Amino acid sequence: MLSLIRKILFSKWMLLAALGVAGWQGWTLLRPKPWAPDELQQAVADRVCWDAAEAIPPELPGVTKIAVVRLGGHDANGFVSEALAKCIQRKGRYEVLHETFVGNLMRELGIDTKPVTTLDEAVKAGKKMGVSGVVFGEVAEFTRDKVSSAIRLDLRLAKVDTGEAVFAESFAAREPPVAASVAGVSHAIRASSAIKRILIWLAAAAIMPLLLIPPIKHFLEQESNALNFALLAGLTLFDLALAFVLIGLVLFQWLPALLLVASAVGGGVYNYWLLSTIEKLRK
Repeated sequence: MLSLIRKILFSKWMLLAALGVAGWQGWTLLRPKPWAPDELQQAVADRVCWDAAEAIPPELPGVTKIAVVRLGGHDANGFVSEALAKCIQRKGRYEVLHETFVGNLMRELGIDTKPVTTLDEAVKAGKKMGVSGVVFGEVAEFTRDKVSSAIRLDLRLAKVDTGEAVFAESFAAREPPVAASVAGVSHAIRASSAIKRILIWLAAAAIMPLLLIPPIKHFLEQESNALNFALLAGLTLFDLALAFVLIGLVLFQWLPALLLVASAVGGGVYNYWLLSTIEKLRK
């Protein structure tokens, strides 16, 4: 018995099997990794795919089982096509053809399948897969910037037996829905040049009081300590608010807090000097 086991373990077939497993593991570790969307891109893709799944009319005559083929355009690695198929399946209006073992293997190996973008191609693909309807089309836009992610799908549904498109519509979405979210704006500001932000603050803090010299003279003529203090506080608060925006709307960190204190002190000293100079010249 032991000799039989020894023969099996040290046979050429076992050696080939071991080499095959080692080669497969090496390929999965070293092969170029396929593109993967981040959380924001996943969110916007799921949203637009769900909108599309809800828009497909229920109980189309002669359509019972459908397949979602690889979309054209900006559908790297078939991510949007797969998300669309899952959403249509979750909606439950139609039976959706699951991806075959071969399709799964090709995806695992990073081999792209050919997109289907025309009605003729969709009908031919539907006949081969044995379905009555085929969802096809194009990912016309799938972008990601520092603040948001946007997507647009141009979809059609082909009825295989008649060779016609029984549904056609475009869908678009953006996440966050309002791109100017606090987190997005903060990230965009902090990603910009620090030198430019400092120069912007210095220029604005220096020029703003100069632009307000006529009303400043009017307030100083009232010779009211309360008005003078309010004027000084208002100009300094402007400097502080601008600094808060330019540091990226961040407060509870030591460096931004230190910069805010420096802007308040520097702006306050400059504004006091300017008001004092205007007061002296007025007299």
